[in-house]
Amino acid sequence: MTREEILEKSREENKGMDERELQSMFQGGYLSHSIGLVLCSLVRLLNSHFDGPNSTNYAVWFVLFGMYAAYFWTLAQKSRKKSLWVVMIASVIISLISAERFITHIIAGT
Repeated sequence: MTREEILEKSREENKGMDERELQSMFQGGYLSHSIGLVLCSLVRLLNSHFDGPNSTNYAVWFVLFGMYAAYFWTLAQKSRKKSLWVVMIASVIISLISAERFITHIIAGT
């Protein structure tokens, strides 16, 4: 394989990907999810302090971990790292458990 063939293959694999744009998307996504985690934790603490309904807590975690699942799914597809797939699957499971708890509390009226 000649140098030109290797370069052409590399260009095809990286077509449409601007490294700076990908890096800024990654940093922005990481920051937004980190802030989301802090805000959801704050909502959870305030809700429990003021004796709010338990269903609100599960709704918050359902949304947050759903966001994490989508975020890590996108990263896992781009990077093909198995560890990101594991984190994505764990986020989906936690999100589904939270959704089930949220629905249970809504039905029970608590």
